[in-house]
Amino acid sequence: MKKLIAVLLVGAVLTPFQASAADTGMINEVFVCTFNEGKDWDDFLEVSAFYGETVKKIGGAADDFFAYAWRPFRGSVEFDYLWSGYYENLRVLGDSWQAYIGTEEGRAADARWEELETCRSALLNFEQIYDAPDFPADDTATTMLESFRCTLQPGKSLADVRTALEPWKAHAAALDLPFDVYMRTPLVSGSDRDHGYFVVHENAAAYGANMSAWLTHPDTAGIDAMLDEVQDCKNALWLSEPAFQPDD
Repeated sequence: MKKLIAVLLVGAVLTPFQASAADTGMINEVFVCTFNEGKDWDDFLEVSAFYGETVKKIGGAADDFFAYAWRPFRGSVEFDYLWSGYYENLRVLGDSWQAYIGTEEGRAADARWEELETCRSALLNFEQIYDAPDFPADDTATTMLESFRCTLQPGKSLADVRTALEPWKAHAAALDLPFDVYMRTPLVSGSDRDHGYFVVHENAAAYGANMSAWLTHPDTAGIDAMLDEVQDCKNALWLSEPAFQPDD
């Protein structure tokens, strides 16, 4: 997996933002990866550790991000794993790329990724839309994620989705369940999906308890029906574990 999507892309997407003092929201860099023949998760752990050491060795802005690896658990997924990296904003992402691009250490790390896997990449706008109090207790642990990849219903827009999300948020807050929810919209992507979400549960037991409480509540069907009117989503379950954490 290459950290750089394209040098040209950096200039193309960053120039408008560098011209003003404002910053974007958080940015999610995603790599959807399939292992090359003879490679497996043990090889990933070795290469990922080497990559982490490399960006910290390069220093500067290169390691100004954090990342998680998602492993498919249940659902139809046509790849081996997903790398999900998070940057404070688009400017920070560009500075991180620039610090990495062209360095001898970066080329060595990229060569290891290319030996390991074949990936597709995307950049996504990223925002938290529901934040449960005091959750997660430990953001370095392996968690269970529920992801949703969505397309808009005919004639609907993301504005309609956001309107429908308001009663969903109120319902989630009333139930007071311990999960966090994030929304993503494409920034640089070849996906045919318009937007997506993922829900972070502490573990498999928490997923079962949370979803049981959600699905059996008498108000849930009406809330979900409002969302179904504006979007069509496919879901999957994942195990997520930290892949890179910057030094404090």
